[in-house]
Amino acid sequence: MHDCDNVCGADGRNYCNACIARCNKVPVVWRGECDALRAAHKRCLCPEARESVCGTDGVTYANACYAGCNKVEVDYIGNCADDTGCNGVLCPMYYEPACGANGVLYSNKCFAACAGITLLDSSFCGITADM
Repeated sequence: MHDCDNVCGADGRNYCNACIARCNKVPVVWRGECDALRAAHKRCLCPEARESVCGTDGVTYANACYAGCNKVEVDYIGNCADDTGCNGVLCPMYYEPACGANGVLYSNKCFAACAGITLLDSSFCGITADM
């Protein structure tokens, strides 16, 4: 009988340990089962309303509620000034929410990549296909 450490992969699946996740080319985003991470992300329920705000951490959030859920104060309403570029790459300004492993809901995958954040399966942030 072997022991499982139970880790959660960025794809939203549980793996017995980090080695098995790595063998499947899946980053580990949580030490424990994925359901525990989903529950943690869902504790803060925010409206779907899109009114971009720039947090004091320089990250653009979908609205003030999402900033608050991430324990970040709102610096100003609107996208962060330097949030449109990343090492010379301009991120598109469309809204297609991407769930980051750091618990931040990014405007789209490009902004998460610019922040160097691993993306989680959308189910972690309660994002549905019809959003």
